[in-house]
Amino acid sequence: EAEVVLRRKRRRETSVPSEPHISVLQGVLLTAFFVLFFYVWGTTNFEGLMNYPFWRDMGAMMTNEDFIRLRADHGWKIFPLLVVPLALLQLATIALVFLAPSFLPRWALLAVLALELVYFLATVFLEIPIHMQHDALGYDLALFDRLIWIDVWLRKIPRLIEAPFVVFLLWRVVMR
Repeated sequence: EAEVVLRRKRRRETSVPSEPHISVLQGVLLTAFFVLFFYVWGTTNFEGLMNYPFWRDMGAMMTNEDFIRLRADHGWKIFPLLVVPLALLQLATIALVFLAPSFLPRWALLAVLALELVYFLATVFLEIPIHMQHDALGYDLALFDRLIWIDVWLRKIPRLIEAPFVVFLLWRVVMR
């Protein structure tokens, strides 16, 4: 019997640490973070892999005035679907770095935050200005090529690197 108790004790020491209670705030932040991460993953992949090439090809087939009008009509629809969830994901990630339960390793949260920062900075300082130029001046093939390049290298790849960290964090939450 002493052997069984010793084995159980060893098993507890090597398993994921358990925390008896997480606060409501921590629960809300964790839920928001995981839901927003996977939502943003899907929508931004769709945007970058489908819409950017579509706009790139379509712009060459219409007048500049029609292109600008269509982008103006399309832009307000994208904001609540892509930009708002992305901003909320950034806020949830920052909050988790400071308020996460102790069973989530700080290094993993900091890695996620660093990759989110790369994504955010590329969006704000590189992609949004290109979109604004297209909205104001119209179609520019070179700018669309640059937009697609930036999206792949500074948004898709960092998000792909980030995903295993997020899955690891999710595993820690589920296994606690």
